[in-house]
Amino acid sequence: MDKNKFTEETVTEPNIQLGPSASVLKQIELARSTNSDYTTNSSLDRYSSEREFLLREEQADESLIQFGPPQKEGEIGRLGKYRLLQLLGRGGMGAVYLAIDSKLKRKVALKVILPKAAANPISRKRFLREAQAAAQISNDHVVKIFEAEEIEGVPFMAMEYLEGESLEQFLESKKHISIPKVIRVIREAAEGLASAHKLGLIHRDVKPSNIWLESPKGRVKLLDFGLVRKGNDNTKITNSGIVLGTPAFMSPEQAKGYNDIDQRSDLFSLGSILYRLLTGELPFQGNSSVLVLMSLVGSDPKPVCDLNPDVPKSLADLTHQLLEKDPKNRPFDAQVVIDSLNEIQELMEFGAISGLNIGGRFSNDAATASNAGYIESSFGGDSRPQTSEVFDANSVGSFSEIVR
Repeated sequence: MDKNKFTEETVTEPNIQLGPSASVLKQIELARSTNSDYTTNSSLDRYSSEREFLLREEQADESLIQFGPPQKEGEIGRLGKYRLLQLLGRGGMGAVYLAIDSKLKRKVALKVILPKAAANPISRKRFLREAQAAAQISNDHVVKIFEAEEIEGVPFMAMEYLEGESLEQFLESKKHISIPKVIRVIREAAEGLASAHKLGLIHRDVKPSNIWLESPKGRVKLLDFGLVRKGNDNTKITNSGIVLGTPAFMSPEQAKGYNDIDQRSDLFSLGSILYRLLTGELPFQGNSSVLVLMSLVGSDPKPVCDLNPDVPKSLADLTHQLLEKDPKNRPFDAQVVIDSLNEIQELMEFGAISGLNIGGRFSNDAATASNAGYIESSFGGDSRPQTSEVFDANSVGSFSEIVR
């Protein structure tokens, strides 16, 4: 399989015993009381053992979708008007295929639910909500949804087919990114979020694997609106006490299971990504998901400039503002972030602040000199899924699969 094509992974999380009938915060406080040294400088691969477990579980699941028989050479099956050519990514609940729309003669990424998940009404509802949410947004930095339908019991959505690589894959393969590139990636992601937020849509799962760098110039596309929620919508498709998201990038209010989170929760997640790009570290660390949550609610990230002195102070300040525990202390909306980044970039270009061609130990000199755009067009390295997690505070805690 070509690793430079649009892929999405869905994974099943291992169970973690967290204790019944306790709030998230109480469980974190309990864990902290028995683990005084709950922060760690472990590598970004600290979830590798969990990932290996998830992949083994995924490979053991042989429930496949029954497509119509192939009618031409090179096909693996048919679904309505779509000719399926290649499996791009598969997980416990969903799969993405490269397909051809036989009527419009164009390539699409066809995302389908596997039979086991399709039998779950909650999974089906979340899948439909993802398609409806993304389809409302008209922005160059959000993946386009062409159609959402169900044929012979198979729910699916047809999305634009993207070449390139996720930001997660880029980081794992390149490891270095210059400050101008960081500003561009975060600004374009913020532009996508701004369009969603104007419609009252909160993404709730902003992370590097959901930020796509489209070839050839690395234009950012936001992916995976599977956890999206209307800011003023109190409709629930999960039980009370369930927290959805990815601990390393979720906001404190999301980790606590608050129902009234707003656009500033997504901005916190964006700040976590910005911190990672500037410093090479995650702002909140731990050897397990629970320890990450403990760090999230109970500790402050190291100062950006201590980890990378070449970061302009104004950019470091913006990063820490985005990571404020209290949403009231963060930028109010994505447009404020965009404006701030534009101002910082202008000051850098005029030489008023340093950092234009200096990324410190996290810069990529070859990439900085490239005239092919801020992000190079060739991407390499294997992809390791960043998992969206389910935290049940009202029963024995578990991390379950999320439709991607």
